[in-house]
Amino acid sequence: MHGRDQKGALSSLSSVAKIPYDCCKDGISNTFSIVPKSLGKEPEDQNRNLTSMLDGYAMQCGHHLNINVFNRETLIDAMEHPEEYP
Repeated sequence: MHGRDQKGALSSLSSVAKIPYDCCKDGISNTFSIVPKSLGKEPEDQNRNLTSMLDGYAMQCGHHLNINVFNRETLIDAMEHPEEYP
C-alpha cells in the first residue's frame, strides 16, 4: 500500500526479511514496486543498485520477492497500447 514504507525501500525489505519463516509455513511473498530513477540516473547504475538490493535481501534470508520497476509514463502507455507490452 502506498506510503507504508516510510523509511525507504531497504528498510521495508529488511523488515520483511526478518519475519521468521517458521511462522509462515505457506511462505512469505513480498511484492515490491519502485520507480527506475530512484535506483540511479543511468541504466548501469539502476541495474547495479537493484542487484545490490536483491543480494542484500537474499543474504538476510528473504524469500519470494516480486519486483515491479516502472514509472507512471510506462503504465499509462501500457494501458493505451497493451499490444506493445506482451
